[in-house]
Amino acid sequence: MIAASTVFEGSNATLTRRYYAALEACGPLGHIAACLMRACKASTRAKRYHGRVNGSGPRFRDLAYDTKQRSLIELATALAHDGTLLYGWRRDPGESLNAWVLYVELVPEGQVSFHSPMRGAGPEYTAPWDGTHTSTERILALCDRVLLTSQQRTLFVAGAVART
Repeated sequence: MIAASTVFEGSNATLTRRYYAALEACGPLGHIAACLMRACKASTRAKRYHGRVNGSGPRFRDLAYDTKQRSLIELATALAHDGTLLYGWRRDPGESLNAWVLYVELVPEGQVSFHSPMRGAGPEYTAPWDGTHTSTERILALCDRVLLTSQQRTLFVAGAVART
């Protein structure tokens, strides 16, 4: 199993798409993990990108932030359908451009959050921010856990079938 950090830090589009597909195949939590990682990777990349497509096209940074926003919308929908994780939106009074924050409580990894220029679907979030800046590490830990659990489940089922 490849570590989530390897995919996150790398720039291999084919590997990244395959990794997201592997997460998606793990059920609702895998879909949530894929949305979280996609949003996180896009946000991280947007902060580093400069330049434009073909020199005069859309800015790379804008394209990355668009991917982040689409991922947050998909994530909010997935969280609503799943119904097992605490999540919601709250306005950040200290931000003017990206005034909305989507919070998700991952168990056992902890709270993760994303700033957004618009509020998406979902409930109001009333729990306090945990005061840490560890969303990336927590999301990567979730992805590793989801794939490891799926891999163990597959090995268990394969072993049970082989014994019958």
